[in-house]
Amino acid sequence: MGMRARIVWALRLIAIVLGAAWISLLAQRHVPVLAMTENWLADFRIATLLPAEPQHQDIVLVTVTEQTLERFTYRSPIDRGFLADLLETLDARGVETILLDFLLDQPTEPDKDARLRAVLRNIETPLVVCVGDRPEGLTAPQVAFLEDMVPPRVRGLATLAKDPFDATVRWIYPGRADDAGGWRAGAVWRLAELLGHPMMRESRRIAWHGRPDKETPAFATYPAHLVEHLPPDWMRDKIVLIGTDLLLTDRHRTPFSTAPDGESMPGVAILAHALATVLDDRTMDVRSGDGLFRFVLWTALLGGLLALLPIPLVPQMGIAGGVVVAGWVGAFALYRQTGIMVPLLVPTLAFALATWGSHAALVQSERKHRAFLRRAFTQYVAPQVVRQIVADPSQLAVRGERREMSFLFADVANFTTLSETMAPEALTRLINEYLEVVCQVIYRHEGTICTFMGDGVFALFSAPIVQPDHRHRAVACAFDMAEAAEAFRQARVNEGLAFGHTRIGIHAGAAVVGNIGASMRFQYTAVGDAVNTASRLEGLNKYFGTRVCVSADALPPDMRSRTRPMGQIVLRGRSQPLPVFEILTAEAAQTEMIEQYRRAYAMLEQGDTEAAERAFLALQEIAPEDGCTAFFVRRLQNGQTGTVVMMTQK
Repeated sequence: MGMRARIVWALRLIAIVLGAAWISLLAQRHVPVLAMTENWLADFRIATLLPAEPQHQDIVLVTVTEQTLERFTYRSPIDRGFLADLLETLDARGVETILLDFLLDQPTEPDKDARLRAVLRNIETPLVVCVGDRPEGLTAPQVAFLEDMVPPRVRGLATLAKDPFDATVRWIYPGRADDAGGWRAGAVWRLAELLGHPMMRESRRIAWHGRPDKETPAFATYPAHLVEHLPPDWMRDKIVLIGTDLLLTDRHRTPFSTAPDGESMPGVAILAHALATVLDDRTMDVRSGDGLFRFVLWTALLGGLLALLPIPLVPQMGIAGGVVVAGWVGAFALYRQTGIMVPLLVPTLAFALATWGSHAALVQSERKHRAFLRRAFTQYVAPQVVRQIVADPSQLAVRGERREMSFLFADVANFTTLSETMAPEALTRLINEYLEVVCQVIYRHEGTICTFMGDGVFALFSAPIVQPDHRHRAVACAFDMAEAAEAFRQARVNEGLAFGHTRIGIHAGAAVVGNIGASMRFQYTAVGDAVNTASRLEGLNKYFGTRVCVSADALPPDMRSRTRPMGQIVLRGRSQPLPVFEILTAEAAQTEMIEQYRRAYAMLEQGDTEAAERAFLALQEIAPEDGCTAFFVRRLQNGQTGTVVMMTQK
């Protein structure tokens, strides 16, 4: 893959990852079942795996229990005189702040109401009293009574932030705007402000405080009717939250309700957890805001990268499933050990979408690449080779690489003379018919056609896919091409056309193969000295009067019996001789004439020039049309000896 392709793939992967993350986050917001399931998974971890912590040192709960109510003649509203006494006791004990979680919205006994009203105005300890208004469901008389009872400076909204789908309390209620454009803070934030913490106007998740053990509550809790009997030091400098702990009153669903033995939680206990979150600045949750986005983005990136692994789909899906399982197990263990809550369902969805998206993009890219290969190589190679390329593109040598190959050049003798006597249409038709014949032979041997040069053709073997037997293929192709071309020639001669013989040259060696050319046009071909040598061998036929020349480098040993030596040829521009052979038909290779030629050549090779000359002259009388014999007769008569032939022309 080139640099440009890598950049394109990187941009595509980024788009897929961002898209998967965005879709997952959008789904969490707009698909209720997804949000509910994500919340339940977090709730279950809180209920079953919340890390143990020491009991909170600053917050104390004072609760009205059933035993407390037994002291009064009526259960509701709570005895106002008792509340006044309780507040005065705590004020005297030197507590730091007090939150009173009772809604004082209706009259009781006038003297007790008046006494509590006075205590709320005169108490020295910083105080917050939970209140409500018309938006919270109170009637006008209730609001009027409450506003008369509770001074404005100590009011805090008693609302709990409940999930609209399952009514579970998970967030700290920040407050709301009032009709005058001001801000009415929630009770927790009002109390936190008294303790020196800045007030927030946005919701914040409650970071639930763990218990030391199953029997000990997260916050020290005392029955309200026993406070006056407790040691004074137990309350000094504490933040005291006063509320109810009754079976059917002011109890709410929390994450702890998902446990097998889970129960609802008193409202005052929920306020204690919320206040501890603010005071301790606990931010162990990454299920919202920037933390959620980053976490989902990273999991989507992991899914996208996983899809790019060069492995089959089934193992890839197995790895993906293993990653998801490991991630979920890790998330549960992480919360148990550290209290850090990470989302599960949304990142899993992003991971799955990114994995699927990247895999789909990869499949689409591969499909386009295979289609491109099919279109690009159909004109070069046989259909069966195209199918191999498409099935396994990794075998390709497209970008350019150096490898061992066999090269075949072929053209028609004296074709230029013939072309000058023919009309253009007839000439074009003749060339196409001829090339169709030779190309079918090349395709049959799974060769690659690189280019046509008028009546000539250049083919190679072992590219674009590797063919270990490329030498056998090339030589066998030359055998069959020579026969098919001769049959075509005879048919044209019978039609009155002086169609020439086909001359073929074959060489094997290392060359660079790939898409070569300019940006506007390129073709799949090979370049190098071995290619030039094959072309020169094709031209050698003209001087020897032969049809098919093959170098020793391209000739498989088991095919040498169907050849005869042509000499140690030093091609023009070369310094080293190259053994060259003529390929013969099976019948011709066994004739007496060829045997005599081989004996004559052996004499010449051994330096017996006179005997060789006599043998070649005798052979010329038997086969006066044989080109190789005539070539050596001329050489010997010109005083040239040996089998090393220096070529001065191409």
